[in-house]
Amino acid sequence: MRTTVGIIGAGPAGLLLARLLHNAGIDAVVLESRDRAHVEQRQRAGVLEQGTVDVLRAAGAGERMDREGLRHDGIELRFDRRRQHIDFPALTGGRSVTVYARTEVCKDLVALQPKEGGPLLFEAEALAVEGAGTDRPSVRFRHEGREDVLVCDYVVGCDGFRGVARRAIPASVSRVFERTYPLGWLGILADVPPRTTSWSTPATTAGPPCCPCAPRPSPVSTSRCRRTPTPRSGATSGSGTSSSGGSRRTTPGPCGAGRSPGSR
Repeated sequence: MRTTVGIIGAGPAGLLLARLLHNAGIDAVVLESRDRAHVEQRQRAGVLEQGTVDVLRAAGAGERMDREGLRHDGIELRFDRRRQHIDFPALTGGRSVTVYARTEVCKDLVALQPKEGGPLLFEAEALAVEGAGTDRPSVRFRHEGREDVLVCDYVVGCDGFRGVARRAIPASVSRVFERTYPLGWLGILADVPPRTTSWSTPATTAGPPCCPCAPRPSPVSTSRCRRTPTPRSGATSGSGTSSSGGSRRTTPGPCGAGRSPGSR
């Protein structure tokens, strides 16, 4: 196979890049190791910054986001029985954030790619990037039980920190910038309507607060509790919190979560 840009990974970054390249008249092929159902169902963060919203609209991929997303114009900080509203548009020249899960962004971009974009190959596992640093790099991959090679002018690695693209970068030019924060978040989705249209962030002097409440564009609320990350026995790499096994339930509290056996 031959293309101008080979993209490894059909997450939000890879799919949006493919869309932008298509709009610019540049051909690209996207290789994704997982199946379409996994890409469209994998849970991802749910808040989009203004710049991302603008890019999606300009790329022709923002119709459902504009229809179903929930714009947030601020947050409310609570401390010592007082409330302080932070007005995003007033402080940022009219900018805000939109609650619209990146899972939904992936669905929108996946739906557009076969109709308007270049090839998007699911269950196409990238095995290696070859010829990095040359004018003719290639991606060796496995698809439908056989190996093939995608010859490119450029290879873009959107396959994450542990992907094959990162390993292809020579150590002499590779640079890693990392900051580890001394806290983690436990997120809870509850089948209860949100209490407010603003994020509410209660804080205490006694310890980690429960924050923020991010209402979603549905009868589902999100609550997040901050906690000190503790390695969990048998946890996969990247797990930031410890937890006990068994079912979990949520009860009414300051974050607006409600009792729901289906919370997760």
